[in-house]
Amino acid sequence: MIKKVLAVLVIMSLAVFAASCGEAQIGTSDTKSASSEKAAEKETLPDTTAAEETAAEKTGFDKSKLKKDSSGFLTYSDGSTTSEIGIDVSSYSGEIDWNYVAESGVTFAIIRAGGRGYGDEGAMYSDESLTLNLSGASAVGIKTGVYFFSQAVTAEEAEEEADYVLNLIDGRNVTWVAYDFEHIKDDDARTDKVKDSEIPALAQAFCDRIKTKGYKPLIYVEAENSAVYKDVADIPLWIAQYEGTPEITEQVYIWQYSKTGTIDGVSGSVDLNIMFERKQ
Repeated sequence: MIKKVLAVLVIMSLAVFAASCGEAQIGTSDTKSASSEKAAEKETLPDTTAAEETAAEKTGFDKSKLKKDSSGFLTYSDGSTTSEIGIDVSSYSGEIDWNYVAESGVTFAIIRAGGRGYGDEGAMYSDESLTLNLSGASAVGIKTGVYFFSQAVTAEEAEEEADYVLNLIDGRNVTWVAYDFEHIKDDDARTDKVKDSEIPALAQAFCDRIKTKGYKPLIYVEAENSAVYKDVADIPLWIAQYEGTPEITEQVYIWQYSKTGTIDGVSGSVDLNIMFERKQ
């Protein structure tokens, strides 16, 4: 009888031991599973550092080298590329004291030459402050360029606009001439119906005509629309983006990064620009 009781006790003890082992094993399995899932999640998270390094290798632009100087102007230097500080102005900027502008550190200015009006007539006009601004900037050693607000709807009209600008700046110390085509979405805007696929040909016609006189052509465009000009890669871009940093490809020459800048010599807000000078 005693032997039977002992046998039962042994069996019960073994059963309890087995059960406890089973519970311990289940707990460990769950823990390993959770740890494995977390490890897998960690492995699949995007490595932004690597992505930025890849982007830098692809475009030659390292965002970490973009800095603000003591005056709040953006600067850039990475050994192969340096930068210059610039503004763009028009008659809307009022009377400008270019001595103060130069003393602030500005080394280049893009000045509005004029534009083409809306409607069927599309008459061209010059900026009333063009001559004064070109003379004032050049007198203090600031390099100058001009831009033209286009409303061309054909290549012939784009060439006509280029000829108009060339006549305005003839004999002036001008380096760059920028083509500024924008969809205005106005009832009278001539360019509203121009398709994106048609824009490159207009820009090419304008810029080719500008090149014949020895000036350096530029294309002004909002950064989000810059892909429109991927097929005219031989023409540098002047891109506009006011929040965040755009993709600075080899084609980007100037970045207009603020439209609310302040600078000595200019009353009110002024557009601020950074130019990228790449060593050949």
